[in-house]
Amino acid sequence: MLAFYVAILDTEEQKDKFTEIYTTYYGMMYQVARAITHDDKLAEDALHETCLELIEKIDSIRTDNAKQLAYYLRMVTRNRTIDFMRKWDRRSALSYDAVDVEPASLHEDAADVVLTKMRLETTLKSLDEMPPVYRTALILRVQGYSIKEIAHITNSSAAAVKTRIHRARQLLLQNSQNDP
Repeated sequence: MLAFYVAILDTEEQKDKFTEIYTTYYGMMYQVARAITHDDKLAEDALHETCLELIEKIDSIRTDNAKQLAYYLRMVTRNRTIDFMRKWDRRSALSYDAVDVEPASLHEDAADVVLTKMRLETTLKSLDEMPPVYRTALILRVQGYSIKEIAHITNSSAAAVKTRIHRARQLLLQNSQNDP
């Protein structure tokens, strides 16, 4: 991975600085990310985002004081990992829990794939037929917007947004139960 990061940098000075930081502090940074994610792969992904941020700020990073540098790297790693996990949690929340549909790639049986496709088509049709206020709130929520953000976008109260999302989900569930 180091070669990938170094290739992004422009000058030899930047490359040398980043290489020194990476080789010296990667283990410590990984441990910080791992402590937050509790998962090796997620920690690596979060650390990747941290390294990209370090590359953006490479010219302003001071390496003359190892203690300050280690503290700085811990804080950047911690913050990027927390941000990464928030994004990850949003993506996980966007799974198919609102409707009874699973991704086709999880099925081995062709009949299950066909049934899943039919449910997806039914869900999309239900979404199209849904009143626009419900559909808009649900789509924005699925896209990762918070209730507060949706309320601001739609000029509504947070309570109204929660109600609209709940009703939209109920409509989707009803329609998915009525069809095959």
